[in-house]
Amino acid sequence: MQLCYVDESGTAERLTEANHDQQPVVVIAGISLPERELTRITHDWIELKTTFYPSIFYPSIGQSGHGWLDAILQDIKGAKIRAGFRTKASVRQKKNSVGLLDGTLTLLERYDAKIMGRIWMKRLDVENQDMSMHGAALQHICGAFDAGLPAGERGMVVVDSQTYQHNHRLAHSMFTQRFGKEPKHCGLVDMPVFGHSDNHAGLQMADMVCSAFLAPIACAVYGGPYARWNRHCDSGYLDIRERFGQRLAARTFTWKDYHDQTCASLVVSNPVSKRGVPGLCGA
Repeated sequence: MQLCYVDESGTAERLTEANHDQQPVVVIAGISLPERELTRITHDWIELKTTFYPSIFYPSIGQSGHGWLDAILQDIKGAKIRAGFRTKASVRQKKNSVGLLDGTLTLLERYDAKIMGRIWMKRLDVENQDMSMHGAALQHICGAFDAGLPAGERGMVVVDSQTYQHNHRLAHSMFTQRFGKEPKHCGLVDMPVFGHSDNHAGLQMADMVCSAFLAPIACAVYGGPYARWNRHCDSGYLDIRERFGQRLAARTFTWKDYHDQTCASLVVSNPVSKRGVPGLCGA
């Protein structure tokens, strides 16, 4: 069985100049991982985190006290890691961020993980539809994941949980596709399920892909029109693309959709500068 872990970075909130701290992109993406290697992946992920953040070895009050495995409870967010690439970041911050991101990509490469998702560049002062964006992204991810399943294998999708209402509506948008008259995503064992990242190495890795790789690169590459006032459009993030762009691109793939059209596993909607995935990955 293959597992696909899905997370997001950014919100559908209207982008305005009055809010300089609002991320101008929304990223919803997933990574596929082989279930048979889940124990090794989890242990490798904990080892990587504790290499750069050894303080997470020590359980906080109220934690279970199982030592090394408790480090999974300390979820190091991608938003913290990307801060090490800002133009004013310290040398130590940069070194830790480079090391953790390099290690994350090395794990994705070791287990032949694939990246699937959608990126939206938000237009200034325009309303965005949160459920429409999440529904379209999850349908795209499930389609790509299903199409990319190895012969004879099934798949299961785990989505980072939000509110009950959000999860309910998102799951139903998939239910109508999976069990309709012309069912889609039939390689999936059931509907996507929702989990909390505290105990899912896959969700923590998906967050790193969304928040520390794709979102900051997209902000720097596509956000030129907003750079004057939006702090997320930091030119320092271009270093993430220079260091890791080609390796990220190698984790994507193309697939045939249900109309026999060739699709990319990672797609960009960018009405601001019209640049797509090639610009994101440095091509």
